[in-house]
Amino acid sequence: MSSWRSKQPSSSTSNSITPGRGQGPTARGGRSRPARGPPPVVQTRRWQLENIASVSRSSGLDKGGDALKDQKVQEEYWEFIQEKLNEVQTRYAWHSNEFEAAAKQRVDVQENILIRLRKLREGVSSSKRNDIFALEVYETSLYLSTLFESQRQAISVIHQLVPELYLSIVPTTSASLQRNHCIPPILVALVHHLVAVYPSQSQFDQLLSSIPISLFPKNLRAYKWIKSVSASLRCRNYVKFEELTRKYAVDSLFEDGGGGNQLSRKALHFIVDSLRKKARDTAWKVICSSYREITNATDTRDWLKRSLCLDSIIANRNGLEIEQWLQERSKVGDIRQKENIEGRWIVCKNR
Repeated sequence: MSSWRSKQPSSSTSNSITPGRGQGPTARGGRSRPARGPPPVVQTRRWQLENIASVSRSSGLDKGGDALKDQKVQEEYWEFIQEKLNEVQTRYAWHSNEFEAAAKQRVDVQENILIRLRKLREGVSSSKRNDIFALEVYETSLYLSTLFESQRQAISVIHQLVPELYLSIVPTTSASLQRNHCIPPILVALVHHLVAVYPSQSQFDQLLSSIPISLFPKNLRAYKWIKSVSASLRCRNYVKFEELTRKYAVDSLFEDGGGGNQLSRKALHFIVDSLRKKARDTAWKVICSSYREITNATDTRDWLKRSLCLDSIIANRNGLEIEQWLQERSKVGDIRQKENIEGRWIVCKNR
């Protein structure tokens, strides 16, 4: 639980009994009326939160346009977003055999969550709030935009969070608390920049150089890991890259006192898996330019699977088998199966 929540007064419990089904006020003729929904005040407040104005769009001119500049409203709206998020996670979870209509509905509700988070960030920024609550809002925005595959939103959050927001809060926090907050989102942010303009690393280098050593010390395992990942990609050492980005290797990064939470781990797994997919495409091009034939023998198959990062590191998602990958590449004309010889593929060189 966040520290800002622990300081909030607990809700008082009402002594009145809410009528259940069939226990409403007695209607004419002695028949009880069915229980009704929430009181009009509750319904009105929920409607207000559903339709709360964005600070940037209203510019304070619309009625309630400055509402999200109020810290109490921000915290109320945050709780409202959390309710929406819980619904998304239970009713619209991703699964492998998802139909197109279900996928579209899932994406729509995910985008709705991101829009609400953007409104909240605008209010937090306009009120110049720089406390643990602000950190939670920005970090959660980064993790969810990563998991919901919104690169544009993620990059926008990163520019405000790393390192600016941390630097405004750090003087009032201990060194251990700094690392607890900083390591997971900094890693997610850095990998995002490796993915966004892959294979270029200019944005990655720029972001890394902007982060003070006090926030991301060079002796941390996480720092050494991200530097090794970027170096393996520059050198096109895809076998080394695959080893560095396996699930157990990524999980070990949370052992430096910055354990993060379940959401941060999921986000890092997801964005690292996206980077593995990017590397897979370039590794395949290198393989095709270096070999005339590809065999499906056991030793070659294992090497190919590692070089192409075919295993997924995302929980509950299956990776690709090498046979499946070769068949897919055959369909697009990269390779063709050698006649009368099973398990051998001829690389189709571009003329």
